[in-house]
Amino acid sequence: MEKGKLEKRSVTLGTYDENMMEYQITDGLAEDDAITFPEDGLEEGMKTVVSTDGSLGQSNPAGGGMTVCLTTTMEWSTTV
Repeated sequence: MEKGKLEKRSVTLGTYDENMMEYQITDGLAEDDAITFPEDGLEEGMKTVVSTDGSLGQSNPAGGGMTVCLTTTMEWSTTV
């Protein structure tokens, strides 16, 4: 994995919490990895930044070009 670049990965799902409507991710991510939601226009290799405000998805920062905002896996869980 190249830091600062978007990479598609497969993950293994564990226990489903019906109350929270969330799955535990048991394999495929490290604690220091960050995630975003799948959306049209995302491509592997795109520049990424970890957001400080919890925002996800594509943005067009002042410097130009497209950037993908990520959040750390510790701040976000996978919801169905």
